[in-house]
Amino acid sequence: MLESAAAIVGAGKPFELMEATPGGIPCRVFRRGPGTLPDLYKRVAALGNRELVVCGGHRLTTREVLARAYIVSRHLVDEAGVRAGARVAVIAGNHPQWVISFVAITSIGATAVAIHNRTGLTEMVSALEDAEVDVVIADDTVARMLIERDGRRRILPILEVDSIPRVTPAEAGWESLDSAQLVRARQEISIDPQFPALIAFTSGTTGRPKGVISTHLSMMTGMMNMLLGGALAAARDTARKPASRNTPPVSLVLAPLSYVGGYFNLLLMWYLGGRVVMLPDATGDVAVAKIQQEAVTGLVGATPTLVAEVLESARRRNDGASSLRSINVHGGHLTPALRADIAEVLPQVILGTGYGMTETNGSICSASGSTLTSKPDTCGRPLPSVDLRIAREDGSDAPRGEAGEIFVRGAMVMQGYCGWPEATKSVLRDGWLRTGDLGILDTDDDLEIVDRVNNVLLCDGVRISHSQIERIVIDQCSARQAVTLGVEAVGGSHRVVIVAVPQEGHSLDSNRITECLLQAGVGGTAAPRIVGVDSLPHTPSGKVDSRELRRRILPLSG
Repeated sequence: MLESAAAIVGAGKPFELMEATPGGIPCRVFRRGPGTLPDLYKRVAALGNRELVVCGGHRLTTREVLARAYIVSRHLVDEAGVRAGARVAVIAGNHPQWVISFVAITSIGATAVAIHNRTGLTEMVSALEDAEVDVVIADDTVARMLIERDGRRRILPILEVDSIPRVTPAEAGWESLDSAQLVRARQEISIDPQFPALIAFTSGTTGRPKGVISTHLSMMTGMMNMLLGGALAAARDTARKPASRNTPPVSLVLAPLSYVGGYFNLLLMWYLGGRVVMLPDATGDVAVAKIQQEAVTGLVGATPTLVAEVLESARRRNDGASSLRSINVHGGHLTPALRADIAEVLPQVILGTGYGMTETNGSICSASGSTLTSKPDTCGRPLPSVDLRIAREDGSDAPRGEAGEIFVRGAMVMQGYCGWPEATKSVLRDGWLRTGDLGILDTDDDLEIVDRVNNVLLCDGVRISHSQIERIVIDQCSARQAVTLGVEAVGGSHRVVIVAVPQEGHSLDSNRITECLLQAGVGGTAAPRIVGVDSLPHTPSGKVDSRELRRRILPLSG
C-alpha cells in the first residue's frame, strides 16, 4: 500500500478499512462509514439545519427535507400499505420531491426504484415489471400515462413541495428529525446493511436497460469510495490547495438524479454538509449565472459541449465562474483543445476522472491534477477498498501492459440484475464482477480503459477499438463528437463506419479522417465510411444512444 494511502486508510485513520465477508465474499469495508442510508440521514440531521436542495424557487434545508419525507413515508405506510421489502418506484425529473420521496422510501425499509421520467412508456412499464414494483410515485404526466396503461400497481401522483404541509419535530414525533427515529416511530424496522436499498437502471446505450440491485452496504461503500478517491488525489497532488472547512461544497447537478452520477452526488453533498443545486436543460449562460448566484464549487454531469459553452460565457463575463473548483464531464471525451481552454479560462479548476459504473456504485479508480497531466489517458489507481484484476480470454491474469477484461470485487459491487437471472450469472462469479471493459494496468498500477469488450472490431484481420477511432477523429479532424458503429462489408472487403458531428464553423474532411486513421494503424482494405450529422441521439442519462444511431445509419447505402 502506498504511503499516502496508508496514512488515510490505516488503523485509526478517517477512512480506516477492515476485513469483512459480507455474503461470504472477502473484501474490505469502511470502519467509520455509515452502514445504511438511514445512518446517513442521521448524520445529516446531526450536522444541524443547513440548506440542502436548491431548485427553481425552492430552497429546502435538511430539516425541511427530513420532515417532509416523514409526511410522505406516513402516507406510503398508512394509505398505500407499503411495508419493509416493498419496491416503490420514483419516476420524476430533478426536483426536490425526488429527494423527499427517495428519503421517505428508504427510511421505512422499502427499496427505491429510480426511473427517469423521460423514459419511453413501453420501456418504463418493462422496468416496473422487471423490478416487481408495488407502488409508483410519479410526476403528473407520467402518472396519467401509467394509470391508463398499467392498472396493476398503485400510482401516486407526486406531491409538489409547496403542497406538503410543514411539520415541527414535536408533530413528527421525533426530537431531531433524524431518519432512524422516523423508522422506530413508524414500525420498529431494523435495516440490514445487505438489504436492497435501490434499483437503478443502466443507460441502455447498446441494449435494453437492466435494473441494478444495490444494497445499503454497497451504496454506502460506493459513496465512501468516492470520498476516499478525492482524499487520495489531494494527498498525491501537492499543488492542490485544500478546501476551506468553513466553506461547504456546492454542487450544480445536471445529470439526472435517477442515474448513478446524479444520486451519488446527492449522497456526497449530504455527507459533506454541502448544497445541491439542480438546473435541468441548462445553457452555458444559464449555468454560469447559477454558478455565480450560488457560489457553485463543482459542476456535475456537464457534456463536453456544455463545458465549452460555460467556458465561453465565463470568458465573456470575466471571472464569471471563479468559485468553481472541479468539473465532472458526462457522456463524452475532453479533447486536448478543451482541456487547454479550461486551464486558460478556469485555472483554479482541477480536472478529475475515474472508472466505475452503476454496477460498482460509482468510481472504483480515480485520478486528477498532476496525475492526469502526466498520464492524460489514465483513470487512476484502483482504490484500496477495491480488488481489481485484468484477465486474458482464458481467464488467466494478464501481465502489466497487456490489455484484458477488467474484473472487480468489493463491498461496492451490486447484488445482481433484477429480472435478469442469466445476465447476473454471466457477470457475477465468486464475488467478482465481470465488467465487459478492456483495460491495461501499467507498472504504477494505473488503469487505462481501452474500450468495451464488444467494441473491439476485427477488420481485415486487424483489431480496432471504437474509442481509439473516436479519439483520433475528435482530436485531429475537427469533430465535436464521433461514434464508431462497427464494420460493414464492401464487396470482399470491410470498412469502419463512423458518425461524426463537426465542430462549429468546420466541415468533415473524409480524406483527412482516413489519413489520420491510417497513420495510427487503423484501417482496412476499404476507406472508412464517414457520416456527418448535426447531432446525435441520446439516452435519458445523456449518453449517445448507439442502438438508435445504428437504426438510422447502418441501413443507409454507402
